[in-house]
Amino acid sequence: MAKPSQAELAQFFALYQQKLVEFTLQAYAETGGHYAALSAVTRRQQALQDVAEFSAALSNATIDHAGIERAVQATYPRWPCCKTS
Repeated sequence: MAKPSQAELAQFFALYQQKLVEFTLQAYAETGGHYAALSAVTRRQQALQDVAEFSAALSNATIDHAGIERAVQATYPRWPCCKTS
């Protein structure tokens, strides 16, 4: 099977963006943690942003490992992978 092109991936993510946001919101609900403290409006905005970033990373075949590490560190400062000292 041929790999989808960047344009095909972008089209897929655009077509299914709302469903991906719904899945992300469901994941937030099941995860709890800092997501539970967010208002519904802020949670939806975060889901839209996360879906956009995730979609872009997959479309471009790039993953921002440093960005993921910063997000984990900001949320879980004692997480072993992110110790700064």
